[in-house]
Amino acid sequence: MRLILLLVLFSFLSVYASGQSSFLKKLNSPPDSSYIASYKNDLVVRLYTSRKYMGQQLIDGSLNKKLNYLPSNNYLVGFGINYKLLGINAGFSLPSMRMPVDKYGKTTFLDFQTHLYLRRVTFDLFSHVFWGQYLNNSHDILRSPPPESFYYTRPDIRAYAVNAEMNYNFNYSRFSFRAPFLQDEWQKKSAGSFFAGGGVYWDGSDADSSFVPSGIAVPDFYNGINFKRWEWLAVAATGGYAHTFVIDKRFFIMLSAIGGIGVGRSTLTDMDNRDYHTYSPFYKLTERFGAGYQFGRVYVGATCVNMDMLMGSPPDGTRIHYRSGNIRANVAYRFSLNKEIRIFPGRK
Repeated sequence: MRLILLLVLFSFLSVYASGQSSFLKKLNSPPDSSYIASYKNDLVVRLYTSRKYMGQQLIDGSLNKKLNYLPSNNYLVGFGINYKLLGINAGFSLPSMRMPVDKYGKTTFLDFQTHLYLRRVTFDLFSHVFWGQYLNNSHDILRSPPPESFYYTRPDIRAYAVNAEMNYNFNYSRFSFRAPFLQDEWQKKSAGSFFAGGGVYWDGSDADSSFVPSGIAVPDFYNGINFKRWEWLAVAATGGYAHTFVIDKRFFIMLSAIGGIGVGRSTLTDMDNRDYHTYSPFYKLTERFGAGYQFGRVYVGATCVNMDMLMGSPPDGTRIHYRSGNIRANVAYRFSLNKEIRIFPGRK
């Protein structure tokens, strides 16, 4: 399924780019070569280990209690390539890296998270579906919790998200996100940049039975509403700053935080299919981290992209915190090609 989605997106970009070549060139204009070395015509091949994750906290502020549901998906090892706008990664989990099903339950997921780092614009798409979660704070919130080191599991919980965001890079000629994340550029000198933009955020989760366990030690949690679904749709304006610190030319640390504030509509559905709605402020923060060492064509490093979102829900004093992201460690090598590969048919 992920491959099908990648091909659909690639086909869309191909059609778009064939008619908008000059526009894309403007968005991807050349950098200041004294700060950034570009290897846009090189093929980047990598080995990696990664973990894509999410989490949902259902918070009752009036009681100072929460339900903290997490998936039990595993770390992956894999192989990937990058060439210009095209990037493909394929990964699998090793038995030694898997979380015990008897303790955490089983999680399966479909993830299509992509980040398009053009020179002037950064586009982020966080989209996924996770099936199966466990209650991370089982021993704090349940009257009769499972045995020590085991958790209350919910194979029926499904969590889903489609979050799209675009931000403008104000110092696009001197600051690069491609260097730590795609390895087809090299940040030669320390530099930073402000970002500004906006996004649309659609997140939710549903289950066959109530999210509030029958054995909860707080009977008035969420005003006693037994809900089987929550969902929000929000828009936000965003802004933030990113900086790469280059040490001794080859080693770098990159830190970035892009926050957002907006408004959205939140919905709860109870076990009798009654809906509760509210409009409330929406807050988000996307954090990026990168660290690595580049020597010639070889790159070794690690990255993390994390998005935190917070929004009110219909009962007074309640809110939902939703998180998603990706942690990755890479070993990459750049190959120079004798002839350019045209990934967009018809472009010269």
